[in-house]
Amino acid sequence: QPEATSQSVHGVSISQRDQMPTYLELVVSEKVLRDAIRRLSKKDRADFSQFPESKWIEKLASKITVKNPRQTSIISVSYQSRTPGTAAAVVNAVLSSYISYMQSTQKQTSQDILAILLKEKKAVESQLQVAEHQLMAARNDSGILQAADPRQSLNIIQQRAQALNDELVLRQKQRLEAHSKLLAIQRAV
Repeated sequence: QPEATSQSVHGVSISQRDQMPTYLELVVSEKVLRDAIRRLSKKDRADFSQFPESKWIEKLASKITVKNPRQTSIISVSYQSRTPGTAAAVVNAVLSSYISYMQSTQKQTSQDILAILLKEKKAVESQLQVAEHQLMAARNDSGILQAADPRQSLNIIQQRAQALNDELVLRQKQRLEAHSKLLAIQRAV
């Protein structure tokens, strides 16, 4: 489905409007039409069965019309056939094939994003471990982690310890954000 944006014209987001030509092309793409033909019963292939199988996609594409009513996110699909039942079966097969294609594409995209986030999570956890180790080393070297009054000047050891503490907090926050994203994507997949 089109990605939502905050900009809209007559209730249709700019992103949807910009992407509609792509969606229309996908409906009549070779992959979608090939799958639609595979879904049709022999009876519903009557309009192009007199042609060699290598021409079926071309014949199907020549009789199918895909439109996008202006300022909407609706895709209108029609098919010309000698019989209304065949026309309905072809449109249903094309739409089912299109929906399956979009779902598989979105699922693959989600899996790719999940892999990227898992890799990022691992890197952030590694950085967090280094920062925690450095903080522990600083704690062992100096008994002071933070001045009671932040306006007081800190000595070099205290400044380093403070920087390590700040880095630790930052890495913990990044890890939590990465973990939240990971959970959201796992729920989506």
